Amino acid sequence: ATRAPVLLVVLPRSRDAEAFVEAVKIWTGPEEVTLFPAWEVVPGEALSPTLETMGRRIKVLRDLAAGTSPRVIVTAVRALVQAVAEPPAGQIELAVGAEVSLDGTVAQLVEYGYERNYLVERPGEFSVRGGILDVFPPDRKDPIRAEFWGDEVSDLRAFAVSSQRSGGHLNRVAVGPCRELRLDEPVRARAAELLERTPEGSELQGDLTRLAEGVAFPGMEGYLALVAGPLRPITELLPPGGRVVVCDPKQVADRCADFLEQASSWGGTESEGLFVPLDDIVASSETVELWPYSRGEEGIDLDVTGWDQHTGRVDALAGALKEVLANQGSVVVAAGLSATRAREILAEAGLGLPIGQPQTGKGVITEYSVGKGFLLNLPETPPVALVGESDLFGRRRPVTAPAGSQAPARATALVLELAADDYVVHDTYGVGKYHGMVTREVAGISRDYLVISYASGDKLYLPTEQLDAITKYTGGEAPKLNRLGTGEWEKSKARARKAVQDIAKDLIRLYSVRMRSQGHPFSPDTPWQTELENAFPHVETPDQLRAIEAVKADMEKPIPMDRLVCGDVGFGKTEVALRAA
Repeated sequence: ATRAPVLLVVLPRSRDAEAFVEAVKIWTGPEEVTLFPAWEVVPGEALSPTLETMGRRIKVLRDLAAGTSPRVIVTAVRALVQAVAEPPAGQIELAVGAEVSLDGTVAQLVEYGYERNYLVERPGEFSVRGGILDVFPPDRKDPIRAEFWGDEVSDLRAFAVSSQRSGGHLNRVAVGPCRELRLDEPVRARAAELLERTPEGSELQGDLTRLAEGVAFPGMEGYLALVAGPLRPITELLPPGGRVVVCDPKQVADRCADFLEQASSWGGTESEGLFVPLDDIVASSETVELWPYSRGEEGIDLDVTGWDQHTGRVDALAGALKEVLANQGSVVVAAGLSATRAREILAEAGLGLPIGQPQTGKGVITEYSVGKGFLLNLPETPPVALVGESDLFGRRRPVTAPAGSQAPARATALVLELAADDYVVHDTYGVGKYHGMVTREVAGISRDYLVISYASGDKLYLPTEQLDAITKYTGGEAPKLNRLGTGEWEKSKARARKAVQDIAKDLIRLYSVRMRSQGHPFSPDTPWQTELENAFPHVETPDQLRAIEAVKADMEKPIPMDRLVCGDVGFGKTEVALRAA
């Protein structure tokens, strides 16, 4: 079968793009739509995009280059106008039974931009413990664990970040780069060449030196155009027949103008060539469509309406949906976690719909989540109705947030929780003191910033869109403030990792000794024990019974017991202890 052309959908904001992806999944399934995320930072700031964001972007670019891209790619305008480099080539192939050098794989992961930690908890991290390699490719939901026997991969599994426990077996996994600026030989050589032509004392000198030496640092991605160019917009990577649809073109153009002005005020010489004006992209692409749009005399009229007149009025909404179904149309109610409740209230209104997957010409309730839906009527085509949670319940947002949107929610909660002079921890810069929020105007654009002070009088103005980079300090006594630009925070984190490793080693030694020690194995229950237990005047709770059985099982083993029974006052700890005694 002929593959459908790739469609690139452009929206004004990142949150619009995330919500659009969730909505499209209802019709295409999750495999046929993906998000091409924008960087969370503006070039010129001493911050890098997250490894997760860069990994997801690289995955989209590599799929486009290989011709294996999903049919729908959704992005925000700031990602559209940022030119991209050729997707980094190469990947590490891990397969059960394959001959792979563990040392060589580790060196390759470092070159790909992965960070080595004791435990793998975030995308872009890896760890090595003996012959076990853990790595978290940014394009996967879960990290993977490869066990080596010499230079042979003997086992390959996914594992959970929360418990670090291995899951199901895998036969083969490909691990690709996780940084858009890869410090390989060509990049280092280009940086060295530029360094020779850079005047002594220039602001670029220090950064170019680090790039030439292959040393990664926060904000280095801003030099993409300088050392990894030439760059081009993502529209030029679309396969033949690919189309670009710009939704709400007026707002897209306005957001684009604001962003480019802001980027030019923050960025320096290094960011030249990193952005392509929206007008140039539209002019150079033959397949750009503006929606809603018109072409000369032939206006394309899409008869699309919302459900505002029915919001919160279930009877009226059910009546409208019945009419759609009577005309052989399709109805999808995207109710998220409230799918069961949606089925109940629609049934009460006389519209019985099952929970399942969308089907043409039928009505269904899905567990996908959409905020607001629409009714689409096209000439000589059955109508299509999508009902969102806000349409049905009157909520302002879906119960289930789009993928990747937890950070903004957590960040918003953090600001509400912070008070002046609270200590905060920044992922990159360490411990500082929060002094409230200010509004600053740069190049005519106003933005809100958090003011964070550090040692030696240093201050950091953190844009509100980067709030997920900080957390509130939860230690005991007042901490020592870090200094900016000294590497002090990285050393503190290294010491903390070393302390955690030492504690883990001590625990392993302790439990190893405990498991080899001889304890006193008590006998199973006697008739006297049963008589004592039958005299208990109450019915044991399920938790009590489980605790009693576990304690008895421990005491009957030939190794020392290691169990703590805990519970609130009056929940039956004493009875457990009496039966153990």
